[in-house]
Amino acid sequence: MNAGYKVDQFIDHALEKYAHQTVRGFLFGIKKWFALNGVKVDWNQIEFPTAAEIRVDRAPSKEELKILLRHASSARDRLPF
Repeated sequence: MNAGYKVDQFIDHALEKYAHQTVRGFLFGIKKWFALNGVKVDWNQIEFPTAAEIRVDRAPSKEELKILLRHASSARDRLPF
């Protein structure tokens, strides 16, 4: 078993589901587990995901707010437009 190859596969799979910073956290735990169990991995060959992925939030439009508020469960939760 090539542990480095498996780590690369894990990274690819995890990035489909989790944020880059979360996957980096997983990898630090995996790296420590491998070290404690004597599994040799050439970490220089593995590209860790960067935390540089930035998502810009925006305020919802007036139309989006109307749609959201239509689904409010009670009149108290709704705002008049």
